Amino acid sequence: MGKPATAVFNESKGVYQNIGHEEAGVAPAKAFLDRVVNNTATRDYVLNMVEMHGKPYTAFAGKARVSRTNYMFDDIKHGEDMIYLTLSDKHNMPDDKLAEYEAWISDRLHIYEETVSKPQVGGKDLIEMGLKPGKEFSGLISEAHKLHLGGQSKDNVMTTFRHRFGIPDVQEDAANDEGFNL
Repeated sequence: MGKPATAVFNESKGVYQNIGHEEAGVAPAKAFLDRVVNNTATRDYVLNMVEMHGKPYTAFAGKARVSRTNYMFDDIKHGEDMIYLTLSDKHNMPDDKLAEYEAWISDRLHIYEETVSKPQVGGKDLIEMGLKPGKEFSGLISEAHKLHLGGQSKDNVMTTFRHRFGIPDVQEDAANDEGFNL
Protein backbone atom coordinates (compact mmCIF):
# COMPACT_ATOMS: atom_id res chain seq x y z
CA MET A 1 0.00 0.00 0.00
CA GLY A 2 2.97 2.30 0.38
CA LYS A 3 4.53 1.59 -2.99
CA PRO A 4 2.53 4.11 -5.07
CA ALA A 5 3.65 6.94 -2.78
CA THR A 6 7.31 5.91 -2.86
CA ALA A 7 7.86 4.76 -6.47
CA VAL A 8 10.96 6.33 -7.97
CA PHE A 9 12.69 5.27 -11.18
CA ASN A 10 16.40 4.56 -10.64
CA GLU A 11 17.93 5.46 -13.99
CA SER A 12 21.30 3.85 -13.29
CA LYS A 13 19.69 0.50 -12.46
CA GLY A 14 16.82 0.84 -14.92
CA VAL A 15 14.21 -0.17 -12.31
CA TYR A 16 11.57 1.37 -10.10
CA GLN A 17 12.40 1.41 -6.40
CA ASN A 18 10.11 1.91 -3.45
CA ILE A 19 12.42 2.97 -0.66
CA GLY A 20 10.44 3.55 2.54
CA HIS A 21 7.29 1.86 1.25
CA GLU A 22 6.90 -0.12 4.48
CA GLU A 23 6.43 2.97 6.66
CA ALA A 24 4.47 4.78 3.94
CA GLY A 25 2.08 1.83 3.79
CA VAL A 26 1.05 1.99 7.44
CA ALA A 27 -1.37 4.95 7.16
CA PRO A 28 -3.31 3.66 4.13
CA ALA A 29 -3.37 0.14 5.58
CA LYS A 30 -4.73 1.51 8.88
CA ALA A 31 -7.41 3.53 7.06
CA PHE A 32 -8.44 0.43 5.11
CA LEU A 33 -8.45 -1.83 8.16
CA ASP A 34 -10.45 0.68 10.19
CA ARG A 35 -13.18 0.40 7.55
CA VAL A 36 -13.25 -3.40 7.20
CA VAL A 37 -12.03 -4.89 10.49
CA ASN A 38 -13.55 -4.46 13.92
CA ASN A 39 -10.80 -6.28 15.78
CA THR A 40 -7.87 -4.48 17.38
CA ALA A 41 -5.65 -7.58 17.50
CA THR A 42 -6.10 -8.22 13.76
CA ARG A 43 -5.46 -4.58 12.92
CA ASP A 44 -2.31 -4.47 15.09
CA TYR A 45 -1.04 -7.72 13.56
CA VAL A 46 -1.47 -6.51 9.98
CA LEU A 47 -0.02 -3.06 10.66
CA ASN A 48 3.05 -4.62 12.29
CA MET A 49 3.50 -6.87 9.26
CA VAL A 50 3.15 -3.91 6.88
CA GLU A 51 5.62 -1.75 8.78
CA MET A 52 8.25 -4.41 9.49
CA HIS A 53 8.19 -6.68 6.41
CA GLY A 54 11.27 -5.19 4.77
CA LYS A 55 13.50 -5.27 7.82
CA PRO A 56 14.34 -9.00 7.98
CA TYR A 57 15.71 -9.13 4.44
CA THR A 58 17.54 -5.83 4.92
CA ALA A 59 19.19 -7.34 8.02
CA PHE A 60 20.21 -10.39 5.99
CA ALA A 61 21.55 -8.36 3.08
CA GLY A 62 23.48 -6.10 5.45
CA LYS A 63 24.90 -9.03 7.44
CA ALA A 64 23.42 -7.64 10.65
CA ARG A 65 24.86 -8.65 13.99
CA VAL A 66 22.81 -10.88 16.27
CA SER A 67 22.04 -7.96 18.59
CA ARG A 68 20.49 -6.03 15.66
CA THR A 69 18.29 -8.95 14.66
CA ASN A 70 17.32 -9.45 18.31
CA TYR A 71 16.18 -5.81 18.47
CA MET A 72 14.33 -6.27 15.17
CA PHE A 73 12.50 -9.42 16.28
CA ASP A 74 11.60 -7.70 19.53
CA ASP A 75 9.64 -5.17 17.46
CA ILE A 76 8.00 -7.87 15.33
CA LYS A 77 4.87 -9.28 16.96
CA HIS A 78 4.88 -12.67 15.17
CA GLY A 79 8.37 -13.69 14.08
CA GLU A 80 7.51 -16.92 12.29
CA ASP A 81 4.65 -15.30 10.37
CA MET A 82 6.99 -12.47 9.38
CA ILE A 83 9.45 -15.00 7.97
CA TYR A 84 6.69 -16.53 5.83
CA LEU A 85 5.68 -13.07 4.62
CA THR A 86 9.23 -12.06 3.74
CA LEU A 87 9.83 -15.35 1.93
CA SER A 88 6.73 -14.81 -0.19
CA ASP A 89 7.84 -11.21 -0.82
CA LYS A 90 11.14 -12.52 -2.23
CA HIS A 91 9.55 -15.20 -4.44
CA ASN A 92 11.44 -13.99 -7.52
CA MET A 93 14.84 -14.52 -5.87
CA PRO A 94 17.03 -17.43 -7.08
CA ASP A 95 16.26 -20.62 -5.14
CA ASP A 96 19.73 -20.93 -3.59
CA LYS A 97 19.69 -17.33 -2.35
CA LEU A 98 16.15 -17.75 -1.01
CA ALA A 99 17.20 -20.93 0.84
CA GLU A 100 20.21 -19.10 2.28
CA TYR A 101 17.97 -16.27 3.47
CA GLU A 102 15.41 -18.65 4.97
CA ALA A 103 18.09 -20.56 6.90
CA TRP A 104 19.71 -17.34 8.13
CA ILE A 105 16.52 -15.61 9.24
CA SER A 106 15.12 -18.77 10.85
CA ASP A 107 18.37 -19.17 12.79
CA ARG A 108 18.19 -15.56 13.95
CA LEU A 109 14.60 -16.02 15.13
CA HIS A 110 15.71 -19.10 17.07
CA ILE A 111 18.56 -17.11 18.67
CA TYR A 112 16.11 -14.34 19.61
CA GLU A 113 13.66 -16.81 21.15
CA GLU A 114 16.47 -18.44 23.16
CA THR A 115 17.70 -15.05 24.32
CA VAL A 116 14.32 -13.82 25.57
CA SER A 117 13.68 -17.14 27.32
CA LYS A 118 16.69 -16.60 29.60
CA PRO A 119 16.24 -14.80 32.94
CA GLN A 120 16.01 -11.03 32.68
CA VAL A 121 16.07 -8.14 35.14
CA GLY A 122 12.62 -7.19 36.37
CA GLY A 123 11.10 -4.84 38.91
CA LYS A 124 11.48 -7.35 41.71
CA ASP A 125 15.23 -7.52 41.04
CA LEU A 126 15.54 -3.74 41.22
CA ILE A 127 13.63 -3.67 44.52
CA GLU A 128 15.83 -6.44 45.94
CA MET A 129 18.82 -4.38 44.88
CA GLY A 130 17.51 -1.62 47.14
CA LEU A 131 15.96 0.72 44.59
CA LYS A 132 12.62 2.27 45.40
CA PRO A 133 9.79 1.76 42.87
CA GLY A 134 9.04 4.87 40.87
CA LYS A 135 8.54 6.29 37.43
CA GLU A 136 12.13 5.51 36.42
CA PHE A 137 11.56 1.77 36.90
CA SER A 138 10.02 1.25 33.47
CA GLY A 139 13.02 2.99 31.89
CA LEU A 140 15.44 0.78 33.82
CA ILE A 141 13.53 -2.37 32.90
CA SER A 142 13.48 -1.28 29.25
CA GLU A 143 17.23 -0.59 29.38
CA ALA A 144 17.83 -3.98 31.03
CA HIS A 145 15.82 -5.65 28.27
CA LYS A 146 17.88 -3.92 25.55
CA LEU A 147 21.11 -4.97 27.27
CA HIS A 148 19.74 -8.52 27.47
CA LEU A 149 18.91 -8.52 23.74
CA GLY A 150 22.44 -7.26 23.14
CA GLY A 151 23.81 -10.40 24.75
CA GLN A 152 24.26 -9.42 28.39
CA SER A 153 23.27 -11.91 31.07
CA LYS A 154 20.96 -10.97 33.92
CA ASP A 155 23.95 -11.01 36.30
CA ASN A 156 25.92 -8.63 34.06
CA VAL A 157 22.99 -6.24 33.82
CA MET A 158 22.54 -6.33 37.60
CA THR A 159 26.25 -5.58 38.07
CA THR A 160 25.96 -2.66 35.62
CA PHE A 161 23.04 -1.21 37.59
CA ARG A 162 24.77 -1.78 40.95
CA HIS A 163 27.81 0.15 39.75
CA ARG A 164 25.66 2.94 38.32
CA PHE A 165 23.75 3.42 41.57
CA GLY A 166 26.72 2.78 43.87
CA ILE A 167 25.20 -0.38 45.33
CA PRO A 168 27.76 -2.94 46.51
CA ASP A 169 27.64 -6.33 44.85
CA VAL A 170 26.31 -8.86 47.34
CA GLN A 171 28.69 -11.54 46.07
CA GLU A 172 31.67 -9.18 46.39
CA ASP A 173 30.63 -8.30 49.95
CA ALA A 174 30.29 -11.97 50.85
CA ALA A 175 33.75 -12.70 49.46
CA ASN A 176 35.20 -9.73 51.33
CA ASP A 177 33.50 -10.76 54.58
CA GLU A 178 34.87 -14.27 54.27
CA GLY A 179 38.33 -12.78 53.75
CA PHE A 180 38.07 -10.78 56.97
CA ASN A 181 37.07 -13.84 58.97
CA LEU A 182 40.34 -15.56 58.18
